[in-house]
Amino acid sequence: MEANRNMIDIFKSGCVLVLFEFRADISSVKDKILCNFLAKSISQLDTIQMLSYNRKTSDGYMLYRGMIDRLGHLFYLQRTETFQQFDDWSFIQKYEFNNSVLSDPNFNTIIEASKFKPTITDTKKYQTLKLIKNIWSRPKNIEDEFKKRELGFLYKYGYDHASGFVHPLSNDGEIEGIKLLEVANEIAIQHDDYWLNILLQNSCLISSMTIQECLNQSSFKWHTLVYDFINSFRQAMNNEENKFQLYFQDLKTIRETGFKLKQTTI
Repeated sequence: MEANRNMIDIFKSGCVLVLFEFRADISSVKDKILCNFLAKSISQLDTIQMLSYNRKTSDGYMLYRGMIDRLGHLFYLQRTETFQQFDDWSFIQKYEFNNSVLSDPNFNTIIEASKFKPTITDTKKYQTLKLIKNIWSRPKNIEDEFKKRELGFLYKYGYDHASGFVHPLSNDGEIEGIKLLEVANEIAIQHDDYWLNILLQNSCLISSMTIQECLNQSSFKWHTLVYDFINSFRQAMNNEENKFQLYFQDLKTIRETGFKLKQTTI
């Protein structure tokens, strides 16, 4: 498991190099959203890794479920070509939440109003968007998005399974209790180790898929080395022959010498 964690560290570092270059030339709402999805995927993988160090397996699976949900949303946005509508809808959701907090008398004396109060520009934007009657909504069935790409197994054995850690089950807390009380139960701990290792491997798969999808959908043509790096990471996590560390060093060299990892195509 320690070797996997080291590879995850290298993967995150390589993805940060890609993220740095992605953010440098954003000129469209779609690219902004894709860049945000990419960054979030790196961050979520990092958090799951931190949880694994503390053996917080069930908490990691909750976050893993969110990663799958985010990938499904990405599939949906691409299929429906609604990145702009999603951006407008997101703005409206945040604006209305903040306004709801401000107008609730129960919070008048306990919140810092300036953190929720909209700017004049935001208010004008909100009023304009409400007139447009944005009809965007979240996908009604994320599973369909995976099935459309013949990836239904990711939902069935990933999202559905992880949902068992989000919604209460009768044995929730059993492993946590053993750990907190330091009860000698080697069988339970070995069982938890197994699922912790599965969590790390599956989280790496979903993260790498999300990152690759973001690159594919962006308005840039990415250097072949970037895709080789992502694919070799998957091979390394599966204990297959790979050039993962070599590709990482090549990424660093390209960045350090001033060459770009991408070029604009759209």
